[in-house]
Amino acid sequence: MRAYAPYSRFKVGAALRSTSGAVHVGCNVENVAYPEGTCAEAGAIAAMIAADLPTRLYYTAYRRNAFDTHVQQGEQHQRLLTYVSDAVSGFMQDMERIGRADDVAVLVFSEFGRRAAENTSLGTDHGTANHMYVIGKPVKGGHFGKPPSLTELDTDGNVAHTTDFRRVYASLIEGWFGYQDSKALLSGEFAPMAMFS
Repeated sequence: MRAYAPYSRFKVGAALRSTSGAVHVGCNVENVAYPEGTCAEAGAIAAMIAADLPTRLYYTAYRRNAFDTHVQQGEQHQRLLTYVSDAVSGFMQDMERIGRADDVAVLVFSEFGRRAAENTSLGTDHGTANHMYVIGKPVKGGHFGKPPSLTELDTDGNVAHTTDFRRVYASLIEGWFGYQDSKALLSGEFAPMAMFS
């Protein structure tokens, strides 16, 4: 199938069968400009939300492990962060356009952090702490958790984390999804943060 996709040039069409047996079909007509390489995923998720599919959680990943910036990180990292920012902005504009902005929260995270110090190849190596973003109209703005220190590093030169990532998960599980037993899902008790209005 060839779908009209002026920004990404992806062939994007889908037919999904729900658990009830109903078939939902659609294609990407790109009503907002997603950046190259992210359009198909974010646009497809927006289309599924617009179609009122019963799914409550969608997951997409940035392709090609592009953030593993061991070499020449400066300009590359700035460019990658711009792509991600543009993709999230485009997705949220899509949610506003279809009238679902109040119904959506987005969690942005990475599987690993970076070290604070630059390596000899003008990049950074894998670290232990990282940041997470929760985005959307229902999210209370601000910073949650204690800011990390770039000067009080561990013995390996890693930034020490100040908030367990499972507290963010617990906040979403309980505060957004409304499931009050996050302890069972996370195999431990992690105090949720009041991040939803």
